[in-house]
Amino acid sequence: MFAARWTPWLCGVLLAGWAVGVCAATAEVDLTADFTKISLAGHGYFLDDPPGELGFAEVLAAPTQRRFTPLPGALGRGYTTATSWLRVDLVNRTAETQRPMLRLAPQMLDHLDVYVQQAGAPDSAEHYQHYPLGDHTPASVKRQTYPVMGVPVTVPPGQSRRIYLRVQTTSSHLLGVELVAPDLFAREAVISLIWVSSYIALAFGLTLVTFLQAARLRDLTHALYGLLPLGLGLNSIGTEGMTAILLPGTAHWINDGLLGLSGMLSFGGLSLFAMRLFQTARYHPWGHRYLQVITLLAVAAFLASGTAWYGRIVTPLMAMGLLLWVFLTWAGWRMIRRGEKTLGRLFLAAFTLPMLGASVALSRYLGWLPQNEWTQYLMPITSLIHMVLMNLALSERLLEAEAHFREAAQKAALESGYRREQEQLLTMISHEIRTPVAIIDAATLSLQALDPSPVPERAERYERIGRAVNRLGVLLDLTVAQGRANVADWQPERRRIEPADLCAAALELLDPPLAPRIQIAAAEPLPVILGDHRMLRFALLNLLDNACHYSPPGSPVRVTIAAVDEGVVWRVEDEGPGIPPGLEERIFEKYIRISEASGKAGLGLGLYLARQIAQAHGGWLRARPGAAVGACFECWLPATAAAGAPR
Repeated sequence: MFAARWTPWLCGVLLAGWAVGVCAATAEVDLTADFTKISLAGHGYFLDDPPGELGFAEVLAAPTQRRFTPLPGALGRGYTTATSWLRVDLVNRTAETQRPMLRLAPQMLDHLDVYVQQAGAPDSAEHYQHYPLGDHTPASVKRQTYPVMGVPVTVPPGQSRRIYLRVQTTSSHLLGVELVAPDLFAREAVISLIWVSSYIALAFGLTLVTFLQAARLRDLTHALYGLLPLGLGLNSIGTEGMTAILLPGTAHWINDGLLGLSGMLSFGGLSLFAMRLFQTARYHPWGHRYLQVITLLAVAAFLASGTAWYGRIVTPLMAMGLLLWVFLTWAGWRMIRRGEKTLGRLFLAAFTLPMLGASVALSRYLGWLPQNEWTQYLMPITSLIHMVLMNLALSERLLEAEAHFREAAQKAALESGYRREQEQLLTMISHEIRTPVAIIDAATLSLQALDPSPVPERAERYERIGRAVNRLGVLLDLTVAQGRANVADWQPERRRIEPADLCAAALELLDPPLAPRIQIAAAEPLPVILGDHRMLRFALLNLLDNACHYSPPGSPVRVTIAAVDEGVVWRVEDEGPGIPPGLEERIFEKYIRISEASGKAGLGLGLYLARQIAQAHGGWLRARPGAAVGACFECWLPATAAAGAPR
């Protein structure tokens, strides 16, 4: 719908611009007494000089004169290394001497030589005044004192004068020529200088604001957009003759590099900005590759600045740039369709107007539209509107980001408060449970003392109560320690531990119905480890208990113990549902459980404490992703010689 609405308008503007400059070639230009401005489009004759070897005397020769052909409109050849000659005849049929100014644009042409007939026959080189112009001509050689390119012409009453123009450039091969009354020329030169200076100042000002916002937000997207106004400002300095004013002695050396740099910043920066803003790699893969090609071409064009390769590279870059703004406008429309209406509308408005201006400007550079005031200034005007709207859009994006940040901060503060309350509650409960646990332990010991020879059933009950009390005591110790400080900061009581003995100790605390499911395979010999027996026993017990409870009843739990990397690794594998992809690290966070719907009791502290214990001993605990069946946990602890060397 968007394309159907705006495409006719865009085509109409392009056709109107083409019609302004392309008209049937006519004969000489008649200078009337009241003229103020005359466009020479359609009044000239053209000669193509591909090798650029013709001298001015050769051009004046009769055989060469016959090769001139009428030029319908203004000169616009896109990017070519060929040389062009133009011939224009002026006639003054009034009774007064006419002294118009010959205004020429754009100023980015490398070499522009103007030959103005002063008197005598038009076929003699000695009767012409030579004006060397172009941005490759040193300021000391130019006969120009204006901020725009202008050449004085004098036509006596009843006489005619002939003008030749020679154009050779590696930049866009286009030329707009006008005859302007002297007072109007001076006035418009000042207006042009004010306009260009203001545009450059605004572009650099918006660049500074954008970079400051990017630094404040630490946001690369803002910084990448700042390259666009920076490039547009540098482009105006190079194309509007500002280098000749700012750096008259070196302007002819830096203009090509300046134009190449501005193109790289504008096209490359805008493409990189669009990649991040619209997440093209995720939502528009084909558009992402397209933007990557534009970025590479922009860099290549900068590297080829001032060489014959520049035109060959920049031609496809300009052609692709015509579609770049269309893509950006479409992407803004897609944002609206995804529900981001406020931001999407700002981006849509910001990209629609410059799409029109950029299409006209790029078409002018490619030679599809003529050089005139409409095609020259439409892009700067629309780009100014674009930069203002884009800063509004980015500011809106900033406000949304700050709102999300505040919301996340509030949520984090609430969660932190909940966690503190939960930890305080756990610590309080742990202290409260210690008394009844001690009573149970004491009662069990008393019963065993009073019953020295219990029957087997009663003896088994005593053992189960003892294992449960021991396990609960370990958990209470760790919970209290966690309430006071991080387990990783808790100094363990280290002693030499045999890996097989540690595994046996963990099995003693496991519920008797679960113990037969544990299948242990230990390699021999195993190195001795150094650590806190009670803490390590709890960590291993937690892994075994989880494997039993999260796998089908009766299914085996395989425990493999092996010497690996100067230490010992325990691998615990079960046949349960496994760990969902992407949660291999999250399950080690506090109060996180694999599934709240599993029906298994727990607080989500076991794996967190087990990893903290492993790390406190210089080892690690991880869930191995991609297990074929069930879950697989691996715990590595350093051997005695390597203990204390964290990994």
